[in-house]
Amino acid sequence: MSEEKTKQKGFIQIPILIVIILGVVLIGGTGYVAVKQYQGNNTNPLFENTIVPVNPKVLSNTEIIDKVKPATVFIETEDGAGSGMIIDVDGYILTNAHVVWDASAAKVKLSDGRILSAEVIGRDEIIDLAVLKIVGNDFQKVTLGDSDGVIQGEDVFALGYPFGLEGDVSFKEGTISRRISNEDATYLETSAEIHPGNSGGPLVNKYGEVVGVNTASFGQEIEGVTVGETIKLAIPINVAKKLIPELKSGREIVIDHEQYETESTYPKPPASQQVDNSQVEIEKCKAGLVYGPPSEVMEEIVAQTNIVRAEQGGDIAKAYLLSQIEYYKQQRYQECLNNIR
Repeated sequence: MSEEKTKQKGFIQIPILIVIILGVVLIGGTGYVAVKQYQGNNTNPLFENTIVPVNPKVLSNTEIIDKVKPATVFIETEDGAGSGMIIDVDGYILTNAHVVWDASAAKVKLSDGRILSAEVIGRDEIIDLAVLKIVGNDFQKVTLGDSDGVIQGEDVFALGYPFGLEGDVSFKEGTISRRISNEDATYLETSAEIHPGNSGGPLVNKYGEVVGVNTASFGQEIEGVTVGETIKLAIPINVAKKLIPELKSGREIVIDHEQYETESTYPKPPASQQVDNSQVEIEKCKAGLVYGPPSEVMEEIVAQTNIVRAEQGGDIAKAYLLSQIEYYKQQRYQECLNNIR
């Protein structure tokens, strides 16, 4: 397995979510059956910061930002960056497990500019959640809501640091599109923009309560052009609530990344339906356009983007970032085609 494949662990490659979206079991093994266990009969008590007012006040966008932004953090490891949320005044942080993949420590930047060291306390890579701890107290924390009460069409808002760009916290509006689920797992699909780097950040409702953990985005691209809607997914916060006490206590469940990355995501059709092999390979090259650069390339792009941002502003920096990602993807696509010709 190449080094590039090993490091392509961005949130758009999560096997758990691919399985649910496609509706078929493409990746065997243990999968994500543990999610059902935590969505079902788990009876761990909820802790104090999950209590939701009976009649909470509907907040304006500005009020939501004022409430949630101070508890939304930027997380950086040697291999990448993402987002997270402070869930406890003593400095416990909830994020996605893939944000801190293969890391025992991370750098955390608060919205007020402070940079603190964090220890990875626990992780569950099957469910894709992790808890970090920063030293200190009296941190501003998020309020955890009730994802079971979320309904289709409800307004939601995604906060985080898309594309790993430091600076102010990003705030995106949207609605709950639907719940995507099968017998083992449930995710919230939202129209709020979720990009690489948003992983681990809060998805909140109109009361400023967290109802989900921003986790993934999927889109079909053909020759570099996105076709149709991009599917954005969040882990329901009630799943996290039941797991957080164990993560705080050191729960450590990791998956065999080599197994997931080497197993084919293209099931073989019956012999009578098989098509020309070259066409199959071309379709695989097109499918590869979904994935962005590996972490080491992305780090270089982000570093250069930060320079552009400082010199020319955020809009130009964003355009530069997207153009560099697209350039890399097109390069890899052409290399893939050249290998089958």
